[in-house]
Amino acid sequence: MSRRTQLALALLFASPLMQAETNHNTPVLSPSLVARLRSEAPPARDIHKPNRLWKTSLAVMAAASAADLISSLGKRERNPLLRGPDGRFGSRGVAIKSALTGGALASQFFLMRRHPYAAPYAATANFGMAGMFTSVAIHNFANKKLPVK
Repeated sequence: MSRRTQLALALLFASPLMQAETNHNTPVLSPSLVARLRSEAPPARDIHKPNRLWKTSLAVMAAASAADLISSLGKRERNPLLRGPDGRFGSRGVAIKSALTGGALASQFFLMRRHPYAAPYAATANFGMAGMFTSVAIHNFANKKLPVK
């Protein structure tokens, strides 16, 4: 049923229950309508609909993070936290980068369960991080791998 049809039916159903006040031209709800509105349950609908933009931003950020990770493998790493003992990006860097990306995604899932209205803000942050990861991946693909010793 369309929104317009629903509105027309609601107006037709509620109009006999409304009474006009004599000294004002504004309609006033009748006591029987107020009692019925208070006693009826609200319509059953999912108020936490999934946000497509936010879900798309999760996929884009995960793909950009994976591209950054793949482009860094075997190359010299400047970040001492991600660098292995030989100065390259290896399994330690993969584990730390994956944990950081997974933590960001998991925290957003929990945030969206409690505050679904924050989805546009989270999507903006995800697209920003995806842009950063993409720029780093492009830079990494331009660099050469270190020779194996």
